Amino acid sequence: MRAALQGDETGQYNLGVHYEWGSAVEEDKKEAVKWYRRAAAKGYERASEALKRLTDELGEVDECSAVDAAEAEQQFRTACKDVLSDGKVTVDEKQRLNKLAESLKMSEETVKRLFDEEKATFKRDLQRQRARDAELKFRIACKNALADGKVTVDEKKELETLAKSLKMPADMVKGIFEDEKRAFQAGQNVAPTRNVELMFRKACKKALADGKVTVAEERQLKNLAKYFKISNQVMKEILKDEVKTYKQNLRKRPTQAVELQFRRACKEALYDGKVTPSEERELKSLAKFFNMSTPVMKEILVDEVRIFRKNNP
Repeated sequence: MRAALQGDETGQYNLGVHYEWGSAVEEDKKEAVKWYRRAAAKGYERASEALKRLTDELGEVDECSAVDAAEAEQQFRTACKDVLSDGKVTVDEKQRLNKLAESLKMSEETVKRLFDEEKATFKRDLQRQRARDAELKFRIACKNALADGKVTVDEKKELETLAKSLKMPADMVKGIFEDEKRAFQAGQNVAPTRNVELMFRKACKKALADGKVTVAEERQLKNLAKYFKISNQVMKEILKDEVKTYKQNLRKRPTQAVELQFRRACKEALYDGKVTPSEERELKSLAKFFNMSTPVMKEILVDEVRIFRKNNP
């Protein structure tokens, strides 16, 4: 019984057999007809044969009950939906429908009416789904074209070609594009989350470490902003702010304790009268550790060289 209740056609047929012959349950021919019908609606041939045999034996079951007629119609509609699901009806599927209609004692007119209605519904639903798929595809293309805030001539042509291939009306194309444009502009005013902004600022600081942002670094920042869904306007504002901070730090003097430690390191490097490339790298690393700007580092080193030469003529 569990399999029948879960929709298994074999289980439904077997339950119909139990009800027809009173095996393990009380004999109930009408209940048997009900379960035979459900299995037959799913194309189970033995159920169709049993249904035809039993309804012939108990003709009054289908003839006097409007409820049974409605159930039979619903089962035939379900079977029609099943065979129409892939858009075509094979010879075997057509025979299966004919057998089901015969077992349900349905007239040819009713069978034709029900099948035509379900076919029309299928075509209508298919057209709606294709229209939704086409709209989604075109919206995605619009988003991609608008990603950098402007649509080039080539991108516009690509959108027109896509709309034509999707057979979309001109007014719909215009409406979708304007809708996505408004959504893009609205998104320009949305601030990123605090964590996202901090990660992007960190990337900006790294690009500005040597005092300039190369073309490759700028491209990387744009890609990162796109990944984080940061608008061009917000990206430019953050980068501008980091450039301003960088320039301020260039003029910022280190604390006296930090400067003394760095001067001591410079004196050690100058002990033999020259600073080797290895020592220069160490000084740069130390300056970076102390958050000391490059101009300040150079200024201190030049001053220590002057002092060394003065003391060692």
